[in-house]
Amino acid sequence: MAYDYSLSLEKVSYYPQLNGCDKVVKHVDWFINIFDTAEPDITVSTGVITELDTSNVSPDTFSDWSSVTQTMILEWCLNEIGGVSFIERMFEEPDIQQQLDMKTTGTLLVEADVSEIPEE
Repeated sequence: MAYDYSLSLEKVSYYPQLNGCDKVVKHVDWFINIFDTAEPDITVSTGVITELDTSNVSPDTFSDWSSVTQTMILEWCLNEIGGVSFIERMFEEPDIQQQLDMKTTGTLLVEADVSEIPEE
């Protein structure tokens, strides 16, 4: 199997102001979606929470909020966790391969609605 991936943004939190810069992105919830290139509609998604390093934010290097895109934020997050090599290591994880195999063969896990399960 040949694998590929896509990234998707879930939630972004920012400091309203930091070191003279407005809307400085700090906390990002996002997903790495891994798929078999032969079956791109079958994916395994892994949620990631990233705290971006804002210790060196300055007006000289800051990207103004009006120019920030989802792609930029996802690239910052990916760089923070080790870049593409981090995702490539995920391709080798037996659990990821097993999940993709199960989805391809129709042996799917079904997600339960937690609100329907009694608390006690």
